[in-house]
Amino acid sequence: MGHEGPHDDFVNRAVRYMTDARERLVVPTRVRFELKRKAWHVLGATGAVPVLLVLPLLWAVAFALFTMGVVIVAYLVERRRRLVMHPLEETLQNTVVRVLKETRRKEEAFPWASVLFLTSLILIALGSAYLKVPLAYAFAAFGILGMGDAASAIIGIAYGKTRIPWNPRKSLEGTVAGIVVGYFTAILLASVYYAAAGQVLPLIMFGVCGVGAVAGMLLESLPRVQDNFVIPVGAWTSMVAVAALTGVL
Repeated sequence: MGHEGPHDDFVNRAVRYMTDARERLVVPTRVRFELKRKAWHVLGATGAVPVLLVLPLLWAVAFALFTMGVVIVAYLVERRRRLVMHPLEETLQNTVVRVLKETRRKEEAFPWASVLFLTSLILIALGSAYLKVPLAYAFAAFGILGMGDAASAIIGIAYGKTRIPWNPRKSLEGTVAGIVVGYFTAILLASVYYAAAGQVLPLIMFGVCGVGAVAGMLLESLPRVQDNFVIPVGAWTSMVAVAALTGVL
């Protein structure tokens, strides 16, 4: 048996340290799933901002409806109702099907999450046009949906300990994280609208975004709700109502 020298001892300690660090960095399966799922939510919610800034409203709505159609067709393909497609179309559908499978919870059959997500974006955009409400409020609601909901889910799963009385499946830590992250994201995306118009974000929007973040995350904490729908619609409605009552709109 050879005698270990100082170099060998250093190597052994380094290996143990790296092994321990790797074990500490292992992300739980539920957190990995939510990260993957919420990444698409963030992409969709924040991606709606440049779409509405660049495209006319009807074109933007048509694009959202087209995306919804792709999701539904992908669901039908997954259910083995194969369609006759060119190789490129088949590749696209297979990609969407894989995404649906990897981001859908076990209890979900039809991809209601994606459909209601897109429906909420469409309703808010049309409501903004009909009521002549600046798109800053819509963008703020999209931020609360995208980043706020993602933070709430991930922090709640990873660190949530204090259960909410009206919904034991949700945690206070997750809800607070959603409010904080949703608030700052709402301010950021609302600022994008005013910056595109060559204006500065009005001070009142700091308070309005706070109301929207709290309303959206409280609605998300309720049992048996579709958060992809109630968060943005509830946040947008509350922000518009507060702005109207304070004379901003």
